[in-house]
Amino acid sequence: MERSLFMRWAKVYAMGGGIIGSGVLLYKYSRPTDEELISRFSPEVRREYESNKRLRQEEQRQLMKIVQDTAGSKDPIWKTGPLESPFERGNNTPYATNTVLERAKRQDVERHEREEMDTVRQNLQTLQKQQQEDQNKKISNPWWKLW
Repeated sequence: MERSLFMRWAKVYAMGGGIIGSGVLLYKYSRPTDEELISRFSPEVRREYESNKRLRQEEQRQLMKIVQDTAGSKDPIWKTGPLESPFERGNNTPYATNTVLERAKRQDVERHEREEMDTVRQNLQTLQKQQQEDQNKKISNPWWKLW
């Protein structure tokens, strides 16, 4: 005895709905909230996240100000406002560098590079002093003199 076409399609929709519904429920109850995820971060990552959070909020605030200023214009947004179009920029500046977040990142990178250069200079001075001392020892004590 064969089932009717309606019953077969009803079974297909019921199974599909069950699969999709179970996926939605698993996603809803197994995914951690933002607060739980942040609490699992290491202290260094959490501190960096908090400091960048303020910068991201300031960047969003400035972006919303630009959008509100240019909302009344009939020109496209890339032609109005203080941001440059990537196609109208010169070849020397491939990316916009005027956002707060990018400036802060650039300052962090520059500070880190300065610290690395200072460390390298100190290591170089130490190695040069050690090399000079070793050279002086070799000159003052030749191998053929036993006493």
